[in-house]
Amino acid sequence: IAVADADIIDRMLAPRHATWNLLPVANEMVIAHRDHSPFTDRISADNWHDLLLREEVRLGCTDPETAPLGYRTLFAWQLAGQLANEPDLADRLRVRCAREHVAPDEIELVKLLQARAIDYAFIYRSTAESHHLKVTGLPPEVNLSRPELDDRYTAARAPIRMSGDEKRTVSGKPIVYGLTIPKNARNRSGAVAFTAFLLGQQGRRAFERAGFRPLTPAPCRRCDTLPEPLRPLVAKDR
Repeated sequence: IAVADADIIDRMLAPRHATWNLLPVANEMVIAHRDHSPFTDRISADNWHDLLLREEVRLGCTDPETAPLGYRTLFAWQLAGQLANEPDLADRLRVRCAREHVAPDEIELVKLLQARAIDYAFIYRSTAESHHLKVTGLPPEVNLSRPELDDRYTAARAPIRMSGDEKRTVSGKPIVYGLTIPKNARNRSGAVAFTAFLLGQQGRRAFERAGFRPLTPAPCRRCDTLPEPLRPLVAKDR
């Protein structure tokens, strides 16, 4: 199981369904757009919030209760508002996302952009690069890419409902992916071999080509039960 937010494994799978949690790669939030998007040649890291709030712009986003990208978009908006001294920026941007432009997951959001149903979307850099979309980068204080800015990111928060439970407050954190092998995996040896491949040189190169930033050695949480072949490839409890 690989997820776009390592904390999901800790919250929803451990310890009943899985024990250890590997963090193999990091990512960042960007603004994706295409040739049809208004202001596509003018948008920048400095003026994007002014342009995306204009009436002629159709902004899309992901539902924060169905995908980590959704609440990370909210975090980026909140952090951008703090950086620009515009405390209501996140609320204003959320209003700009019409109901029909709120997608259940990242793939559906990209489809809306490719179909010209929306003009702009906040997505992961890896996704934007793999779909050959135009990209406007965000400052490190906003894009959730830097572990050293963890204290700043935690200032962004959102109430999220997961798996039918009552809402929990989720805080902003660097975008780090999680990977584990469930206790009931049918092909455990194959899963271990595949995980070792991902953490090795070939796997890291594949991640880099796809727009991810490998974490080497990969941090690992609760590694006491980590399979022996993976232990030399990880940094424990980092």
